[in-house]
Amino acid sequence: MLQVATLFLGEPKDCTCLYEAFAEQPWQQSLRVYRGMFEEMGLSPIPIEHIAYNPTNDFYAPLAAQSSDLLPELLTVYLISGSNREVHETDRALGVSRDVNSKITLARRAKDAGIPVPETMVTRNAELGSEQVESFIDSYGPAVMLKIMGLAGARNVTEVSSVEAARAYLADFPADLEVVLQERLDLSEYTEMTVDLCVSDQDVSITNLRKILFAEGLWVGNYLGPDLELSEQQRAPLLRVGEYVRQRGYSAAQGLNCGIDFFLNSETGEVLVTEINARYTGGLMPAFMLEQLGSTDQRAIVCFALVERSKFDQYLAFNQAHLYGKSRAPFAAVPLGLGPYTQVIEGVEQVFVWQMVVGDLAAFNRAKREALGIGNLFVT
Repeated sequence: MLQVATLFLGEPKDCTCLYEAFAEQPWQQSLRVYRGMFEEMGLSPIPIEHIAYNPTNDFYAPLAAQSSDLLPELLTVYLISGSNREVHETDRALGVSRDVNSKITLARRAKDAGIPVPETMVTRNAELGSEQVESFIDSYGPAVMLKIMGLAGARNVTEVSSVEAARAYLADFPADLEVVLQERLDLSEYTEMTVDLCVSDQDVSITNLRKILFAEGLWVGNYLGPDLELSEQQRAPLLRVGEYVRQRGYSAAQGLNCGIDFFLNSETGEVLVTEINARYTGGLMPAFMLEQLGSTDQRAIVCFALVERSKFDQYLAFNQAHLYGKSRAPFAAVPLGLGPYTQVIEGVEQVFVWQMVVGDLAAFNRAKREALGIGNLFVT
């Protein structure tokens, strides 16, 4: 879905790469419809002819064969990781990425870097039964957050209420695995937010602010709106994170994106940082889309959603009928991306989509139910 979004992220002179499944029908036609909708909204997206379709399981090998002049630009878009190591000219970028994105490293260095974080302890799997761990859980319980290095999107973060629960969760992991235990913040007092920074060789600036939306503990999207604001006092620790990653080598002349997950206390205004995502983030692209549309002063909800395969053409028609710039409803639909693979869920073949709604969400949901029925394109 994010690959499709690179079409509007770029310009007509640019090139991009998508999974080879997008070259096949019906996804090729759907891709052309999406690009057409980007144009209808007044954007100048990358042409279909400028797309390279690479194998899903060997996506980066063709990129590595390209001119080295392209690689610096590609590596600002793609997360630098071990999986795309073959496009690195040196191991330095991978080392910097692992360092600044590490939950463990942040937990160890936050205090010295002046970055405010919840009460935190770093230990190892084999040491979970220690007196210090038991004391930490007792002090900050009844539950604390347990974090390990691994998958993105909160899939390596869980809540534990005892040493036994922590041991059970990590039973299949090695004894020397490093573990972060962190105070669990009260969501009646704190709101979970995310912000993107632009980190250049010269300075650090905040480019957008979003409220994080969850479903069953996993990130599913963001809320963006003019009512989301930060005071200078709240901006200061977030900009300090940008200085921290820049000092550790994460910067470029044109600027690199750095996302920060943080909690904001609605009463005191306190900011507590929980995670650094020094890369392009899932929320950056819709924020950029809103900026390009000139709609940063409007409320918008962004989410990943499902549409029944049998109703996908109706979904595209719904977007086209209510497209931003032509919609006469109190809301506007802004399609962002789609996946070229389906999944059968409870016996129904589903398509994954990335959707933004600008304006009246309740009106959108009523119109969506009328056009697609219940259960499709669930946005809340």
